Parts: sequence; C-alpha cells; structure tokens
Amino acid sequence: GNGRLIQVLPKIRELVCLDVSYAMLDSISTDNIIYPIQKVHSDFLDYSTNKCFDKIISIMSMHHIPHHEKNKAISKVASLLNKDGIFFLGETFLDSVNIDNRYNMLNIADIYFKKIKNCFSNGVISHGLKDFQILRRILFSNGEYMLSKKQWSELILPHGFTLVTGKITSPDIGYGYL
Repeated sequence: GNGRLIQVLPKIRELVCLDVSYAMLDSISTDNIIYPIQKVHSDFLDYSTNKCFDKIISIMSMHHIPHHEKNKAISKVASLLNKDGIFFLGETFLDSVNIDNRYNMLNIADIYFKKIKNCFSNGVISHGLKDFQILRRILFSNGEYMLSKKQWSELILPHGFTLVTGKITSPDIGYGYL
C-alpha cells in the first residue's frame, strides 16, 4: 500500500512494506521515520523471507487474492508471524446478499450508482471513482469484495486468528469492513 500507517504506528524496530505496485511503494513517505524501512516489490504469495514478524498488517489487499488462494495466503501470514505475533486484517465484506440472484445484483448496482451520482454531484470525484471501482469489482471480478463477514471469520479461524470487529457501512446490501 501507500504506507499511510507508517506515520501512526507505535514503536517499531524495522518495517517491511510489500506491494505488487511500484507506484504504491514509491508513494510511501519516509519523512521523519527513524527506523529502517524495506520496500519489497512482490506478490505476497511469491514473497520469500527467513524473517518472522511481530505484526503483519494487511489493509484492503486480501480481497485481490483469488478465492482459491486466500486460504494459502492466510496460512502464509500465520507462518510468517512470531509465536505471539498479531495479524491485523482490514478488509471489506458483502454480507447476506446472494450475488447469484439477479434482483440482489440490480439492488447493489442501483445503490452504488446512487452513491456515485451523489459523489459526482457534490464534487467528490475521487470518492465517486472509488465507489465505481468497488461496483465494477463486485459485478465483474472473480472473488474481489465477495466474501461475507462469516466467510472471512471461517477463513482465518483455522489459522489461530479471530475476527475482532466488523462494521456494515451500506446496510441495504450488507457491505462493510473488518
């Protein structure tokens, strides 16, 4: 990601930032940072290291991993953590909506089109574009933004992780974040 969390993270000895995008890695600001930062250009599943970590933070990235590889990714997170390590997962979920049902898909599309129109009408173009990207992924991508809160919980539980909280932000379609 873009490293925005770097500025607010508590005491750190060292930080490894991993992303498949050079642009995201280049956008990481190291201003006023006194600890070593390693920027790694790699897909998480291809990333190789002998290090173990105290904390692994994944914000809005696991949904990009195809469904059939998500368990492998969570397993890899568990293997990279020290014994008492902590995994912070920040993700979106789509709850209680059967996406195979045409009516539900039309409802999702209608809600997002209204959100997008409202953003553009109010001059909040960047937010409207983000909502458009989310809608596009919901409608056309295989696996992105499609896990429910329960599915995320069931995915992480066998690896010793628990879901601490989740909040629905669009109740009409059950869209929210962990």
